[in-house]
Amino acid sequence: MVAALFSLGAVYLGQLFFVALYVSKVANTSLGDVIDTMGVSGINDALQQGADVMDYVFIGVSGVTAFSIARKLNG
Repeated sequence: MVAALFSLGAVYLGQLFFVALYVSKVANTSLGDVIDTMGVSGINDALQQGADVMDYVFIGVSGVTAFSIARKLNG
């Protein structure tokens, strides 16, 4: 169960990082400026506005995969 939670967290943080990188590229500014200006909540809002069904499917698959792999390795 812990592996699934870590996996979901890693995918979510990766998505946030990608959105911040994309905004910095479009705005032609540094990544640090985007994070300082928007903050995590602003980046999260942008992620939610741009998310589609496949994003949520990918997050779900990552959790299920991590859970099944950890379960197989444990016993």
